[in-house]
Amino acid sequence: MLAPAARSSEDRPINAPRAAYVNGWPLRTPSDGVDLDAQGVRVVRAQGKSDLHNAVSIAQYGLGSLDAYRKDRAPARLATAATQADWLLQNGQHARGGLYFPYRFAFDLGYRGSGKTIRPPWYSAMAQGMALSLLTQLWQATGDRKWRTAATDVFDTLDDEGPTEGPWTNFIDPYGYRWFEEYASPSGATPPMRVLNGHIFAMLGLYDYWRATGSEAAAQLFAEGAQTVKSYLPQFRVPGHSSRYMLGIPGLQVPSYHAIHVAQLRALQEITGDEWFGVEADRWASDPPTRGR
Repeated sequence: MLAPAARSSEDRPINAPRAAYVNGWPLRTPSDGVDLDAQGVRVVRAQGKSDLHNAVSIAQYGLGSLDAYRKDRAPARLATAATQADWLLQNGQHARGGLYFPYRFAFDLGYRGSGKTIRPPWYSAMAQGMALSLLTQLWQATGDRKWRTAATDVFDTLDDEGPTEGPWTNFIDPYGYRWFEEYASPSGATPPMRVLNGHIFAMLGLYDYWRATGSEAAAQLFAEGAQTVKSYLPQFRVPGHSSRYMLGIPGLQVPSYHAIHVAQLRALQEITGDEWFGVEADRWASDPPTRGR
């Protein structure tokens, strides 16, 4: 079984937590000029609309602020991270025994007017995983049990299988593999898209939570996610070109995500100790990111 390396079983904040995706994901910090609302929470533009609250972007901004705080220890950085986390907690939806962060706007899944649009409300295992990382790392940075409790509430969503009428985060495919779904639509109104980076970011949230708490359930979910990556990774590679963004729209290749895929594979090698991920990362790194075909 592919699982993270052993850690202490003591449940306590950990100094200098490992943010597995920092080097592969463009984390934003206050100095990057991102758009903020009146409360200092990150907002984005999507589908022609501005000032939208996107849970992934908010968690990403919080994680970037925490990463900056670990480097310069500026209290304002920590406060910014806490502001993002507080917004998530205040605007989350309690369902199925956990805390979800619903998306309340439609989103074009093809990025190029493919006609595949997910309608609100919808949910995202990637958002849940990145929020789990943010809350876990805030607990590690501050020792405040408020963040520990919230992290557990979010973790409890990541074993919610679907599609169901309400929120869900993952599904088991016909071959028995568990997918963490970035675009989870209630009742399966939009079929699962099987997005590689979103699946792995959900895993990294599980890793952060496992590292801090020793949760066997988190380790098991992580291991199942890793087996899915190993089994399906060849279907994402396009030799000599950018990798596929998702399997739900096979022809969709987004060059900007190719380097993220490579960095994620290297992170999985480091976490699991399995050299297979490193070999594949090297293979993918030899494919120049080009426009999709």
